[in-house]
Amino acid sequence: MKLTDLHELLGKEIEKLADDTEKNAFDIDKANAISNMAKQIINNAQVIIRAEKQNVKTEII
Repeated sequence: MKLTDLHELLGKEIEKLADDTEKNAFDIDKANAISNMAKQIINNAQVIIRAEKQNVKTEII
């Protein structure tokens, strides 16, 4: 799953929760799970970017 796909999915879930007057626990848990997945993907991407920058500085491939 690409980050943009996850972004779209998270946006839809947030809109559904914002528009829905009756929120159930399943919808909230689903949105939380998607949000946590997005955070993890972003954190992983940051680690990869930092490692690539470090490799460029030290000329390690």
